[in-house]
Amino acid sequence: MRSIRLIFGWLLSVVCILLGALYALYGIGVIASAVYSPSWPKATGTIVSSEVAEHRGGRGINYTPEVRYDYKVGQDTYQGSSIWLLDYGNGQDWAKRIADQFPLGSSVPVFYKPDSPKQGILKAGTNWYMFFTGGIGAVVLVFGVAVCPCRRLLQKQRSAAEHVSGGNGG
Repeated sequence: MRSIRLIFGWLLSVVCILLGALYALYGIGVIASAVYSPSWPKATGTIVSSEVAEHRGGRGINYTPEVRYDYKVGQDTYQGSSIWLLDYGNGQDWAKRIADQFPLGSSVPVFYKPDSPKQGILKAGTNWYMFFTGGIGAVVLVFGVAVCPCRRLLQKQRSAAEHVSGGNGG
């Protein structure tokens, strides 16, 4: 029974550390790109659709602004649908307020990634969801380290060493 708990502890720890690290690194990468996005080149785009989409899931209904736009960089024409580097959903009123900022047929500045013009966004900079994403990854990573059986093993070894040395630290 003890070996099963130890294996489960290792497995849980490794999975949490790996997923937490990947998610945290993803969040950090998105935030880093978002910080520089206001300095990306801009093209003039045209809104081709702007609406609110409803998504039903296990946690209820989520609403997202769905905005599509065309823009041209040099001789190439691109279609975009990202408002931010990391889009997210919220309540219906919020989604409508965002979608209403981009009326059909209007001209908008599109920030595009210098080395990948097909990656365009309408709102440069960071948003709270980017920090939330990185933060969740960090929490899962810390949890993985906290439940790691190797920590307990090192603590036992340290306690045993202190016990042998008489607890005087040396």
